[in-house]
Amino acid sequence: MSKMIKNVKLYQKGIFPPQEQINQNTAFVDGSQIYGSEEAVANSVRSKKRGLLNVTLHEGNGQPLPPRAGNGFEPHECPIPESNSKCFLAGDIRVDEMPGLLAMHTTFIRLHNIIAEELYRLNKRKWNDETLFQETRRIVSALIQQITYRDWLPHVLGPTLMADLDLGTGNQGYKDTYNTNVNPTIRNVFATAAFRFGHTLLTDFVKAAKEKDNQPLEGNFFNITLITEDETSPSSLLKGLSRCPASPIDGFVANTFTDKLFAIANDDGNFFGLDLVALNIQRGRDHGIPSYRKWRKYCGLNDVKTFKKLEKVMEKPLAKEFARIYNKMDDVDIFPAALSEYPIKDGLLGETLSCLLARQFAQIKHGDRFWYERQDQPKPFTPAQLSAIRSQGLASIMCRVSEHTTYGFQPDPFLVSDYPGNGVMDCSNYAFINLNPWKAKKGNKG
Repeated sequence: MSKMIKNVKLYQKGIFPPQEQINQNTAFVDGSQIYGSEEAVANSVRSKKRGLLNVTLHEGNGQPLPPRAGNGFEPHECPIPESNSKCFLAGDIRVDEMPGLLAMHTTFIRLHNIIAEELYRLNKRKWNDETLFQETRRIVSALIQQITYRDWLPHVLGPTLMADLDLGTGNQGYKDTYNTNVNPTIRNVFATAAFRFGHTLLTDFVKAAKEKDNQPLEGNFFNITLITEDETSPSSLLKGLSRCPASPIDGFVANTFTDKLFAIANDDGNFFGLDLVALNIQRGRDHGIPSYRKWRKYCGLNDVKTFKKLEKVMEKPLAKEFARIYNKMDDVDIFPAALSEYPIKDGLLGETLSCLLARQFAQIKHGDRFWYERQDQPKPFTPAQLSAIRSQGLASIMCRVSEHTTYGFQPDPFLVSDYPGNGVMDCSNYAFINLNPWKAKKGNKG
């Protein structure tokens, strides 16, 4: 039996209760997974030269990987079995948990350094390290905001919710949806339950570019050596992630995550780990998250007072399972029930999760005074710079950072390549961001 550790709580001054848990990451879509959420971490990932991030060079092909941890910033979530190697370091301590996640971290570290090098070439006599770093960070963060809201979120929420909450991005010029009255902080239910819907998308395998090179995820949690092998390099894993379909959102989670999460083999060679679904449910209870029924009411949805009415929002066998496990509807936890709902039209999720995600992403966007498309901020992008940013998608980024130039990607990597009009294209078809609009004018020094 594994031990459930309670999260650290924060009490508001003069109020007891209620209490809230501490969010150790920034709420905004700002690249904090690359740059960290506190100054000490940000300083540890920087090289302090030409605006670059620290990297480790692959011993064989010389390609950059995340830096090895050290200098007092050893991640505490990296139990490496049978290895004397230090863990990789990034802005988020979970960088080493899964090979696919590590590949994504590697992608954006490489992206930062490629952009920083080009900005240095354009402005080497005018911009110092700090200017190069901060401007590169702004560009990368803008690209992440754009990919999240323009390319990924519409697949999850569908066009109606995207339009109703003004979640889309602009096509040209500036677009300002900032509202000083919007609180952009992360809601507890979003962090604890709603945004964990992605756990049901995971599969039991680490997918590589070639099917024969796929690896079981069991036994490969925190395996940082996998991305150093050519068959499962960062680029190969990116190709695998875009090549293979995700598991369906259906209330079920792959076996590797229900009893072997972060498992390490014992002396008999058997793997024993954690249950991710049980952790999610218990975390919700620890945080005091209201029941599934309360959140449907919060979203203005039809009430499900009885288990019989539950059959109207999910498949009958699933509703019967909830009736078997729970004594009454007011006891039903938000995470398993919301995952089990029928999906909304043109979206991936049920109506409860769609509501919670849409509202949170709206609060993040409309409450961000530094949103990349805003003109009314201390240093807005120019129209030419915004145009350059809008020309980019995840496919062009993955092509640019790939160590395998023969790999191609579909225009929308969030959809499988056999989706109509989304066939794989050679990387020569994707132009990388034009950074000439960032060339400093005469006399403009950093």
